[in-house]
Amino acid sequence: MLIHDKCMQAGVVGAGGAGFPTHAKLNCKAEIVLANCAECEPLLRIDQQVALRFADDVVNGLRFAMEACGAKEGKLCIMGKHKEAIAALESACMPGIKVFILKNYFPAGDEQQLVCDATGRIVPVGGLPLDVGVVVQNCSTLRNIARAQMDIPVTHKHLTVIGEVETPMTIEAPLGMSFRDCIRLAGGPENEDNYGLIIGGPMMGFTEKNWDNVVTKTTAGIIVLPKNHPHLMRKDAPQAFNHKMARTVCAECMMCTELCPRHQLGLNVKPHLAMRAAAYGKKYEDNGLFSCSNCGVCSYFACPFGLSPAAITTEAKAAMAGSGRKPEKVQPQEAMPSREYSKVPVKRLIARLGLKKYDVAAPFYEEPIYPDQVRMPLRMHIGAACEPVVSIGDAVNVGQVIAQPPQGKLGVNIHASIPGTVQSIDSSSIVIS
Repeated sequence: MLIHDKCMQAGVVGAGGAGFPTHAKLNCKAEIVLANCAECEPLLRIDQQVALRFADDVVNGLRFAMEACGAKEGKLCIMGKHKEAIAALESACMPGIKVFILKNYFPAGDEQQLVCDATGRIVPVGGLPLDVGVVVQNCSTLRNIARAQMDIPVTHKHLTVIGEVETPMTIEAPLGMSFRDCIRLAGGPENEDNYGLIIGGPMMGFTEKNWDNVVTKTTAGIIVLPKNHPHLMRKDAPQAFNHKMARTVCAECMMCTELCPRHQLGLNVKPHLAMRAAAYGKKYEDNGLFSCSNCGVCSYFACPFGLSPAAITTEAKAAMAGSGRKPEKVQPQEAMPSREYSKVPVKRLIARLGLKKYDVAAPFYEEPIYPDQVRMPLRMHIGAACEPVVSIGDAVNVGQVIAQPPQGKLGVNIHASIPGTVQSIDSSSIVIS
């Protein structure tokens, strides 16, 4: 069986972003494969520990990815501050693969920043790394690729539980485990009345009110914050409020655009123009919007008034896509000369977000985790929802296929993450107890 076929059978999707099915991403021709071990999001502690603990798997996964794409060069991209992980990766390296040291800035893990830093190439507006001969795979995804070649399916997800918890930790959670159970394991609050959640990192993650929602193949973190924490309140602000603030407060200082990481790559992302349009109740349509990654730098670091250019820009981008407009690929000649000086230091970003007290170690939790029940969403990633292949009352074992993508549709298999019995099945999930 081919490498990418084994990835589909094992249920491998991108573990660090939207979860694009890995078998489809590897079904290409590329010159270079980059391992994204950057983990630039504040407070998350996953990639550095995966790289340290499972260096051989990560490097082997990179080798398989290179083989699938026909690439001759592979680079393990990681921030220089992670000395132990770097040493582990270097000791596992093989011909054609080397470690590339990144600076400690946000968003170093954005794949387009990564491509520029590690190769000197710039992905075109509306394009993908493959347009410049590069494929990017997350550190945990590479481990899953390596395990897939040994017929080990994806049943768990590494994620960091941090914030208002007694014991911040990085866990290997069974898919379908509730956020509430993860928080309880870390000694977090039982009552959510006074606390809110950010799922993912503080910059690009989303707020979550339902603690009974569950871990999926793309869940990177659970950050527990007091409900009155300023950053949580800003992320939760209604869009009508963001528009009102754009009308009444924005001074068009252009700091949002000047510090935009994608703008600094020459990709013509201009949040200040989206803010201007919102202030006058106008539509803003520009091809450069398609290169906005919603990294949040414009809102949470650049704006001196604490406004939300990211929310306004994302809304404008969605409106363009919803109208049927497609991106036009435009290749910048070079990054802006100011790019190196506009990179946001992670420590300063943490201070600006008011998260310094939570910037602590979150060591790996060594014990196996067995929740009483898991709810397995039939759609955990980009692509079609899967269809159940089990019935209520069936006994299942860990790693057993319980759902498959529809014939001819983009998707991957879903496997049971705990042993047990299928309790219920509906249009969106399978519950196993």
